[in-house]
Amino acid sequence: MSKLDAVKCKTSFYGNMLVMNVAIIPVIALWTASYYQQFPQWLLWMILVLIAILVFWVITLHKLVMSLLRNDSLWEE
Repeated sequence: MSKLDAVKCKTSFYGNMLVMNVAIIPVIALWTASYYQQFPQWLLWMILVLIAILVFWVITLHKLVMSLLRNDSLWEE
């Protein structure tokens, strides 16, 4: 494994962990608030859909930036 591959693996791992934390922490907070009846159910689902869309775009932009830095095609791994 070359040094660039090792850096790429480490960057990908930390990027994925960041995305997971950004996605999971608000979900837990919103479900807890919903359990204690502080949020209506429709608002909870709307916020969860917005979080899912945000996570999708973060992953897509990360792939785009990494592919531009490597000069590769977008979806090849």
